[in-house]
Formats: sequence, structure tokens, C-alpha cells
Amino acid sequence: MVWTNADTESFFTGAQQMAIPTATVSSGLIGEGIATVDDLDEFNNEDLKSVLENMRKPAGTMPDPSDGRRRIPRQPYIFGAKSFKRIKVAASAVRYYKTIGREITPTNMHYVNVLKDYGEQWEAILSKEDEDEPDTPKITRALPIVRWTESFEDFLHQIIGSRHIALSYIIRDEVQPENPPPPLIDEKCYSEKHGSAMGELISRATHEHVKYKDDNAKLYSYLEEATRTTQYASSIRPFSKTKDGREAYLSLKRQYAGKDKWQSEIKKQESFIHNRVWKGNSNFTLESFITQHRAAHVSLERCAQSVPHQLPNERTRVIHLMDAIQCNDASLQAAIAHIKSQSDDPDGMGNKFEDASAYLLQFCPVAKRSKSSSTNTHNISSVDMESRPSYTNNNRNNRKRKPNKGDTGVELRYYKPQEYRKLSSEQIEELRKWRQEKGLSNSKKKKHNGNFKNQVIAAIQQYNNDEEAKNSDKDLIKRLMIPSTKDEKVGAVHTSKASTQSKTIEVDREALNAIVRRLK
Repeated sequence: MVWTNADTESFFTGAQQMAIPTATVSSGLIGEGIATVDDLDEFNNEDLKSVLENMRKPAGTMPDPSDGRRRIPRQPYIFGAKSFKRIKVAASAVRYYKTIGREITPTNMHYVNVLKDYGEQWEAILSKEDEDEPDTPKITRALPIVRWTESFEDFLHQIIGSRHIALSYIIRDEVQPENPPPPLIDEKCYSEKHGSAMGELISRATHEHVKYKDDNAKLYSYLEEATRTTQYASSIRPFSKTKDGREAYLSLKRQYAGKDKWQSEIKKQESFIHNRVWKGNSNFTLESFITQHRAAHVSLERCAQSVPHQLPNERTRVIHLMDAIQCNDASLQAAIAHIKSQSDDPDGMGNKFEDASAYLLQFCPVAKRSKSSSTNTHNISSVDMESRPSYTNNNRNNRKRKPNKGDTGVELRYYKPQEYRKLSSEQIEELRKWRQEKGLSNSKKKKHNGNFKNQVIAAIQQYNNDEEAKNSDKDLIKRLMIPSTKDEKVGAVHTSKASTQSKTIEVDREALNAIVRRLK
């Protein structure tokens, strides 16, 4: 559309437009090289700042109005802060429309109606550039490549390139944008199809710009990071020299995330929806089962964006969910019957998956059982009751609890290994019987902790210090060291030397028990 002189004058001087005084436009702006709206394309914010400074301190002289024979410095032009702010937004909008291949018209360059909203969106884009970049999603077992492609594309939507455009514009399906472009929404700088200024830039920014190569190389670096140390790294290696991120990504997607992979995902999710049932006879709640149904539908929606697939409507989703619930709980069955009774109502639960799900969750028998048994319980090994004298607040702090002792003087309690080794054999035996009576003994065989050598030394030292134990175990030690000729034996220790024949020393059960007690 051709701009008339009246359109141009209205744009620069109108109160709802740039609001610049006519004298400033006719002499100042034109003198700085801004005569038409298209001229703003060449002026960035720094250039416009220089224009403002020049007009506030114009060069040259002018005739003195009071004395025509004299010349005085030229008077500064009036250029307010509001006008300066608006003209910066207008210059950015001119570059925006040219980037997306749209014609610049008086309608889409109206400041109050269109450019004010555009300026707010543009500020949001610029502020996003200053934010920290999110971590690059990597291909892992938890994030397989089919789902990784979605995460990676979402990641590129958050990365702003050198052209102030999200890098996802590089990997769009069509290199050449749609022509003619879809119409703009009234008083908006974007179409309904693209939904925002950034949406327009992603879908319509050309790949022939001088800065496109920088953005494309940046995309390749993200791909290399995402596929590093994986089997997929070889798929992008042919593009490492040219740093062609677009072709590297499309190659990776064609090989490992093609239509066959999406079809396989559809079959998997459809199989779950139609074949998986919930009976409520385990700890798996109905809420978890409904969450799986919801996730399966979301996965089908993702697949439908890549391959043709007919998604189930709300009514079908509710039917599939109720068919999958095969629990005989009376209240839950009554809830299902209530939902079915509303199937003819377009606004009823029979036609709204989320409403039906929220209603069914109230009658989950598994959740009811878990609530009834949610109180924490503790197993008490034993409780000893003993009489004690009454006391008052005065002697409360002075009272002492009497230890529970056995006949041998051993305290009937738990002993650490160091304490346990100091007990005599009689005390150990009494403690063992007490533990068995109280049900505190462990029937499982315990592993020896610590150094076995240290245990042996401690047992020998205890044996040497215990005269009574020496006398009681003297005959046992003798039997241990003297070879036996019995036919029945508990165990045998074999020794051999190179110059002699092997000998066998028989050990009876009673001697072994004596040794074990020393090593505990």
C-alpha cells in the first residue's frame, strides 16, 4: 500500500501517533534522513538517540529575529520523551513487518491501536534474552528420542537467537513462509493462526538473513550437547563441518522419530486405554489409574501432531475409563451408574472426562483403606513393669531407675560388643536365656562384625584373666587338642605338611561351643 503525504504527516504529527511537532518533522527529522516511515528501518535505538541529540543542539546559525543583520545559533527542536519512545517502537515495528514479509500500512502502524501492544510484546522478547538459558535436554533412557524431540523443540522456543527470534524458527517444516500470509487480527500485529508477535517471527522469518548462519550454528552446538556419548551422535556428525543445525536435526528426526515411531506410540497408548483394567484389589489407587489414562490421551495428542490420528472425544474417554474399572465395590459401582445416567446430557459427567474422574475418586476403595490404616504403629519388643515409690515435685529430679539385674549380677539389657566381651560365661548364658524368654533373640545367623583376629585376641585375654573359666574349660581344651578315635564326629580340622602325612583332629560339639562363647 502506498503512503500518501497526508498519511505520512499524520503518522509523525498525529496526537495518537508519534506526536512530534510539525516544525521538528519538516526541518529536524528530514534533515536527519527520516522523511518517510520506511526510513525508520535504518535507525536502531542508538541511531535515534543520536538524532535526538542533534535536534536538541542543531548545528549552524540562523538570522536573528530581532536583528536581521545578525546571525545566532539555531534554536533546538522540540522532541519530547513521549515522542522519542514512540518513534523507537515504530522503528522496531518497521523491521518486524519486513522480517515477517508483511506490507507496512497506515493501519498496522497506528501507535495507539497496534504499536502500543506490539511494543509490550517486543519488550518481553528483549527481557527474555537476559534470562539464564535452561539446561539442554539430553537423550536418555528416561527421555527416549521420540519424546526428546518434543522437549528439544520446547527448549528452542525459549532460546532467543541473534535476530531476537526463538531458534525454533530454524527447524520449522517449511523454509519458505506461507504466501500470501494469513490476515492480521484487527488492531493486532499478528494473525490468529500464529497467535503472537513471536509466533509470526518463528513461522515467517526468512532463512536468507545474514545472521541466520549464526543461529544455525548455535542450534548445532545444542544438538551436539544433547547427543553426546549416545548412539545418535553419529547421525549429526556429517554436519559438524558446516554446523548446519537444521539439517542435522531433521536427519536425526527422520531416522529415529519418523512416522513409524509415532504409529508405534499410538498402538501402545491405544492398547493401554482399551486393555488395561483396574480391580482395586491392590495398593494401586484409582487416582493413579486415572492419571495413566490422562497421560495416554496426552501422548495420543502429541502423536496426532506428527501423524494423522482420530482422537477420542470426551464421551469416548469417559466410556473407556468406566469400562476399565472392574471393581465390585458397591459405592464405586453406584457412582459409575450415576455417570452413565448423565450420558445424554451434553454438560453432564458422561461427556466430560475430568468431571467424571473427580466424581469417581470420591469412591475409591483403595484410598479408603489406606486412610483407615494410615495411623503409624510401632512394635515394642518388651515392657518391664516395676513398682516404684511415689514422688513429688521436690524429689522428682533425684529419683533413679533401678536396673533390672539377673542372678549373676548382669544387667538384663542390650550390650555393645565391647561391653559384651567383658561378661563372664555365666552372665552370658543368663543373658542369652533372658533374651530367648523375652523373644528378643535373633534366630538368623549374625555375621561377625569387625576384625576376627581382634575378637580372637580378646577371647584369649578374657580366658587368661578368668581363673574360674580356666578350670571349668580345662578338660574341654584337652579334648580339643587330643586326637579322637570316635567314629561319630562333629567336625574335623585337617593339617598337612610337605614332609608328613595329613593328620585329623576330632572336635566334639561341647568344645566347639566353648570356643564360640569366647568369640562372641
